[in-house]
Amino acid sequence: MNHICQKSSIKLLCILLILVCSPGQASQENLHYRWVDKAGKIHYSDKVPPEDAGYRRDQINDKGVTIKTIERPKTPQEFAKARKLQRLRYQQKKLIEQQAARDRLLLYTFDDVTNSLGDKLATIDAKLRIINASITQLNRQLSDQKKSAAQWEKNGRAVPQTVVFKINELENQISSYESAVNLHSEKKESLQKNYALDALRYKKIVTHQHNKFNAQKLLHAAQSDDELSIANCMSKQECLQAWELTKEYLVNNPSGKKLITDSNLVMSTAAPANQTDIGVSAVLIKTTANQSTIFLDIHCKQTVVGQDLCNSKDWKNWLYGFRSYVHSRLSISSSNTGDNS
Repeated sequence: MNHICQKSSIKLLCILLILVCSPGQASQENLHYRWVDKAGKIHYSDKVPPEDAGYRRDQINDKGVTIKTIERPKTPQEFAKARKLQRLRYQQKKLIEQQAARDRLLLYTFDDVTNSLGDKLATIDAKLRIINASITQLNRQLSDQKKSAAQWEKNGRAVPQTVVFKINELENQISSYESAVNLHSEKKESLQKNYALDALRYKKIVTHQHNKFNAQKLLHAAQSDDELSIANCMSKQECLQAWELTKEYLVNNPSGKKLITDSNLVMSTAAPANQTDIGVSAVLIKTTANQSTIFLDIHCKQTVVGQDLCNSKDWKNWLYGFRSYVHSRLSISSSNTGDNS
């Protein structure tokens, strides 16, 4: 054979013979399919008959090792649900990434924010002192002018136009200054309120070391594409109540894991650390000015063990129970409000 292969005229033929007889080709010829029909019967064959093409099947080699798994074709309804889930997860991804970006910025700038707040509040207080002093002075002038006007009337004489004009001018100035006081006071209150929220969030981030949390992991390890767990709310008040109910539901998740993210748009536990771990999350997606959709999701590692966990009966029941939990509690709350009225 070696003597023959040395001849240039048949070298190509030798190469082709070697490729045809290679182990890789042989292993391809020995691949079989394994599937389970609706009666629970297991089938093995090198070809899948048309009547069984709708079953999920494994491609196995001659040693019984699964090479790959071929999912069954999705129905039109399943495709529609999968597309809806994809859109929800895209919105979830944006919200989680935005929350993570805000958290990173807060971690790096919180000290500056604290110092800046003190400077801003001191500036506002200084302005308020000046304005209030001006208001006090203007009120004295106004009191003097009104006394003058009263004296003119007491003497039975018409109040001079200069006095009337001065009274109107002083009243307008006082009103303008009082508006400025309200504006600065509201700004001060807003700064303090926002800082309080930032401080609370900063404490949570530091406590849970949230700066090391990679929100992207929440999205890569996800539940079966067939699952949807959403609750809708139709007003701002109802959405606030629904979000609080969602928090209750997440806190009582079967894994017992604590929330590490708890904002007005995103709530989540830590991402799954291994294939026997699971994470949960919820996002509030605004659909209109007053209406929102709350999307609940579970997250497992993309392994057979991980996906089996996400598809287990306990977790599926927990997912399926979310919508009814929120909507039934909202109905009870609405009924109680109606009774009280």
